[in-house]
Amino acid sequence: MAGVSAAYVRLILQGEISADRLLAGTGLTAATLRDVEFVPWQTLARVFERLDQHQGEREPEWPIRLGERLNITSHGAVGFAALTAATVGEALETLVSCYRARITAVELLLHEEQGKYVLSLKDLTGDRVFFCRVALIIMKVVEALLEALLGQLPARAVQLTLPNWVADVGSVARLYRADTQPGSRFAVALPVAWRHLPSPLSEPTAHRENILESRRIIGQRGGFSTTSGMVEFLVRNALESGSAETVKAGVPPTLEAVAGRMNVTSRTLIRRLRAEGASYQGIVESLRQEYARRLLTDARLTVADVSLRLGYTEPANFGRAFRRWYGVSPAAWRKQAPGAAGGNPGS
Repeated sequence: MAGVSAAYVRLILQGEISADRLLAGTGLTAATLRDVEFVPWQTLARVFERLDQHQGEREPEWPIRLGERLNITSHGAVGFAALTAATVGEALETLVSCYRARITAVELLLHEEQGKYVLSLKDLTGDRVFFCRVALIIMKVVEALLEALLGQLPARAVQLTLPNWVADVGSVARLYRADTQPGSRFAVALPVAWRHLPSPLSEPTAHRENILESRRIIGQRGGFSTTSGMVEFLVRNALESGSAETVKAGVPPTLEAVAGRMNVTSRTLIRRLRAEGASYQGIVESLRQEYARRLLTDARLTVADVSLRLGYTEPANFGRAFRRWYGVSPAAWRKQAPGAAGGNPGS
């Protein structure tokens, strides 16, 4: 069942409205909430309804105000993992790959679109009012993350899109510092070149530890809506298990190994993926493409190291795959990319 971290509900209880009033009808009290890690999304929806009854008429934009209160500690390991990533792009990729440790009621998607790097949100509850409130909060959180990594955002460089159906969209838009425009979805777009900008808060050890903690939480909860989502999670786990000190760790697992982790046969796994229009090799290929770019920004790794980490027994095979993905060799990409480890020994 889709849910959210109880930490968010506990944060709301720190406001001016009494806990008894906010939690009425949820089956929870302030005392019992302290012992809960995750709650059904309907619980947060009820709390939101109480907030709206109290503040909605005089402050309809309260979800954004709430988003402003969610500092990095509010998001636990997910927030710290994103904040300590090596680049802006890796920070967003981390957020998208780890957010299920905090909320499974929405889906975060990341892709390139017309020269922009776009993070968009998808509802998984069927409750438009709840989705709108959560999306407004998440977009404020993403804006704050970008400001933490980049400082004051240049005018019109970052664009937020709000659906046309959002009530009082004009007053809501004014509370975001980024340029805001109406559209058909909730989305945050930034120049694709910003993906490679180095983060001043990068801390590789903390980044890796918090990613592993986020994935531990996700693995405990499960709740993947698709087979391909679970396969991607398991492959990411394997890729994240390596480090610059243990280059041979972190290669993608075999299809048989993933099927075993999911307690199904390889044939069943192939059939389920095919029914979703996916394949095991396609998922591995997509993740190799993503991690190749990320690993090449690590000055401690040579191109041969990256090749080995991604499961290529021959660097030449990695080189051919990389040219197919990006049109240049790994060494050439490393020299061109802002913030990449160009010119290091063995590159």
